[in-house]
Amino acid sequence: MLLLVPISVSELLDKISILELKAAAITGPEKRANVTRELAAPDELRRREVMPSPVVEALYSERSGAKASSEARWGGSAYHPALELG
Repeated sequence: MLLLVPISVSELLDKISILELKAAAITGPEKRANVTRELAAPDELRRREVMPSPVVEALYSERSGAKASSEARWGGSAYHPALELG
């Protein structure tokens, strides 16, 4: 079941960055495929609804903004295999 919940642009970018970091860290092809599918919807929403701007680019860039924040919170990676269920 999917729920539609209003979120800010920064929350959307944070979700995308965490999923991208998780996809990069996962080694199993089946699990990586699941993360890639999970990433598709928020990434498409970003492309369709978020107007490009210097502020958005700063939030979304590789070493600053959402990704840096996610990496800092998770000790260098937004994903750790120990957090995987099943």
